[in-house]
Amino acid sequence: MSRSTVKTHLSNVYAKLGVANRTELAGVASFTDDRAAGDERIGRSQKHPRLAENAQ
Repeated sequence: MSRSTVKTHLSNVYAKLGVANRTELAGVASFTDDRAAGDERIGRSQKHPRLAENAQ
């Protein structure tokens, strides 16, 4: 797989999730992971703010 293929796929993922880089993507993933781990401080129906914006 070439470097440009990876860049293209990452760019598509970033656009879909509304993030600009890997750091922001990690933040979204971490938020989602906390929910999956059963952290009750985060409501089960609550989405990461970036994901909620993109769903509208």
